[in-house]
Formats: sequence, structure tokens, C-alpha cells
Amino acid sequence: WAARDLVSYLPGLWMLIFSLGLFSARPYLPRTLGWVALFYGAAGTILLMKTPENLTSANLYMGAVFGGGQLLSSLVFYWNLERGNDG
Repeated sequence: WAARDLVSYLPGLWMLIFSLGLFSARPYLPRTLGWVALFYGAAGTILLMKTPENLTSANLYMGAVFGGGQLLSSLVFYWNLERGNDG
């Protein structure tokens, strides 16, 4: 089946689409979130260029990239948190 061969491209494609979503929401989010979007885009491009034969390893890469990206996003939001001047 040709469709089974194309399934291995889905994690990389997901990363690229998620990257585009972050870039499009950039005017409403902290400016440094663009670096996180660039991370997702680069990881998606690399994964599409080096598509693994095994779908399990592609899913592991997707989970690792998503976890790392969410960690980066949380750090960006924490650094840009508005803090009151109590004191």
C-alpha cells in the first residue's frame, strides 16, 4: 500500500504545520516565541528529510520534539511573565 509508506511523513508534517500556527499567532504572543516556532519548523524539516523506516521511532521523535518545544514555550512564557512591583 502506498498509504502506509506515507504515514511515516505525518510526524514531520505535523511539526511543520504546528510551526506555521505558532508563527501566525506571533503578534498575539511574546516575541521570543518565534524561536520556538523556528525549533518546530527545523525539527519538522529534518524529520521529513530523514524519514525513519520504523513508524515507532518517528513517533518517539515527535514526542521528544513536542516535549522539548513545550518546555521551551513554558520558559518563554515564564520569562515574559508580567510581575507586579510589590514592595
